[in-house]
Amino acid sequence: MAAVRAVGSQPNPLHIYGGRTCNLLMADWWSDRSPLHEAASQGRLLLLRSLVAQGFHVDTLTMDGVSPLHEACLGGHYHCAKFLLESDAKADAASADGATPLFNSCRSGSAACVGLLLQHGASVHSTHQLASPMHEAAKKDHRECLELLLACGAQLDTELPEVGSPLYSACGAGAASCVEMLLLAGADVGVGCGRDSPLHAAVQRGDLGVVELLLDFGANAFYGNSEGRTPLDLSAPNSSVRFALQRRGVWKTFHPSICLLQTGAEQHPLLSAQVRTLCLSCAASASANVLDGVVCTEPPAFPCLPGCKTSSSTTDAPPFVLAADPEM
Repeated sequence: MAAVRAVGSQPNPLHIYGGRTCNLLMADWWSDRSPLHEAASQGRLLLLRSLVAQGFHVDTLTMDGVSPLHEACLGGHYHCAKFLLESDAKADAASADGATPLFNSCRSGSAACVGLLLQHGASVHSTHQLASPMHEAAKKDHRECLELLLACGAQLDTELPEVGSPLYSACGAGAASCVEMLLLAGADVGVGCGRDSPLHAAVQRGDLGVVELLLDFGANAFYGNSEGRTPLDLSAPNSSVRFALQRRGVWKTFHPSICLLQTGAEQHPLLSAQVRTLCLSCAASASANVLDGVVCTEPPAFPCLPGCKTSSSTTDAPPFVLAADPEM
């Protein structure tokens, strides 16, 4: 039998759904927002206070689990967020896609809201793979937010599936300031996303500044990803990024015919007839004329790089092959 509504009764827009107070006026993601959500998203503190005084629940949720505090933090409205938290709004409320108010604050870059939430016990750790505050702050290049998270115990090298580490996220987005901060804080330059390293991400973006920064901190230009491709392989031909990778990686290459082997060098793992080094002239320009215990003593039999004038040979140079390091 169909339920009969009492004559004159009015539908209550606020219901308990799964133990949570939700606004069910409409079911789509935008129209079911309450006036409380609108006031919070627009930073209208006086209206927010008035609505709460009228009986609106501070943790009223949309069908997607978005609270007024989510909206205030996404807009960077510190005073609205402060009022909601002081009115017992949940600091760690998670939406359907896992976003928390802290994640939204990191997205908007509001360090004030990040600090406020942390003071109210918000967790720096996310239970959702795609909604990590650390990764979001790094990707958006919000350095101050990142510093606050790290000061409260966020992990530097947390690698999430399909997202990677915070450093990888920052490199993929060209967030140079956060890349530098993470590296200075001790982030592992080799932890990326699966077999893709942060250097792979930076090279694919073509960001020379980030590439050189990673190389300064020991990134391996010869590390192959799941397809066996190194950052050098992914660099654009004749680009400044490719030149930087070749110039900075030259110390890892040499050829026995142009080297005086020092003590123990005979057993060097990279000794191979397929591996060549730059000639003295080109190597000196890259500050690499002394290579890991092996000293170049004479010009190569072939030009070492396109345009090299040192070699007396007119024969075309074989393909320039760089030696690969042992896997990291």
